[in-house]
Amino acid sequence: MYRRGPIQATLILSAGAALCLLGSPCAAQEASSAAGGAPPITIEPDADAWRSEAERKNLQFGTVGALPDSEVDPPTGEFERTHRFTLWFENDALGLGQSSSDRYYTNGVRLSYQSNDVGVISRWVNGLLETLPILRAEPESWGVFVGNNIYTPEDIDEPRLLPRDRPYVGWSYLGAFLVRGSADPEDIDEDEAEQRPVIFQEYVELSLGFIGDESGSEDLQREVHDLTGSSAPEGWENQLRDEMSVQLFYQRAWLLKLGPLLKDTFRYPEVDFVPHVGFALGTVHTYFAIGGMFRVGINMGYQFGPPQLIVSAGLGTLDPPDHYYRIYVFTRVQGRIVAHNTFVEGSLLRERIRAESINGYVEGHDLSMEVFVADFEAGLVIEYDGVALSFTNVIRTREFEEQGETFLFGAVSLSVTF
Repeated sequence: MYRRGPIQATLILSAGAALCLLGSPCAAQEASSAAGGAPPITIEPDADAWRSEAERKNLQFGTVGALPDSEVDPPTGEFERTHRFTLWFENDALGLGQSSSDRYYTNGVRLSYQSNDVGVISRWVNGLLETLPILRAEPESWGVFVGNNIYTPEDIDEPRLLPRDRPYVGWSYLGAFLVRGSADPEDIDEDEAEQRPVIFQEYVELSLGFIGDESGSEDLQREVHDLTGSSAPEGWENQLRDEMSVQLFYQRAWLLKLGPLLKDTFRYPEVDFVPHVGFALGTVHTYFAIGGMFRVGINMGYQFGPPQLIVSAGLGTLDPPDHYYRIYVFTRVQGRIVAHNTFVEGSLLRERIRAESINGYVEGHDLSMEVFVADFEAGLVIEYDGVALSFTNVIRTREFEEQGETFLFGAVSLSVTF
């Protein structure tokens, strides 16, 4: 069975710290009051704070899709906290047209919690980012997450090292993120706003993790194969060595409303375009990314979804759950200039694994990493009353020259907002 190591204990403690650092101090104040300390500090909400971000933008811009007066709840005089849990699951067997065998990026799972109750530390981080004028934005929400990814070679029945194929490797991680958005709609010129407002969103993520045996990925994959009756992978003895990971992701996306296809967006489709740029910097991934997404659907509002897992496209605007439906289809393309991919190149900080190979002697992996990698996606999102389900089919180009062909996998996400 899987044994928890000292690295994991450190990361588990970090999760609790992230909750205190990024979130609101409300819980701590309540505890102080209960213990006989000073009463909690009450911050009077802005007169317009009771409205969701989407409602305020609709009311300001006068765009189609605003909620009817009968569907807008009256203000309560209190800030409305909103929470969201999102579960991702990515697997090569879910890709349309993909065989069910494990290979390359074979499985990914991630659970996140997001809240709009922005705390002191989140605002401090936001202020730090705003030292660069081009990064001025308003903090919208914060969150924490935990996840695991598994990568294997194409031939999982071979126990010896495959020098010209992807190594076995697992990555377990946890971290925190901050979602930032464009300035208040009142700062935008009214004439421009009435036409097609441009709204942007930033996503900043920092994670700590562990690669190798400490990730528990071997045990996880073996147990899943036992449950499904699949053949057991035989080459985990050749996985990458244990290593701590530190990873930063950043992305900025712009929401361009291209206009409804017909006037009433509650009954007829609208269309928008979401271009983005970003980068990754760390011991796991280092790259620059650029891409965009077209969406066509009903009542899309000002969301930036659907979420992505590995390339960290963010979690979208966190508003109170809408009591109506949202449905749309999308296509998304992202290109990356890759400087480092530890799942292809191996460890940055540890000696690379060497073992007896299929060639009959001891050697390590000898792969040529592709510098340009692209993802082509198509999918569907359905949402009602705060519950959203999405499915995405992904075609990823070769990540190393010896791979020989593009790769397919599918992604499913379920989010609950309350």
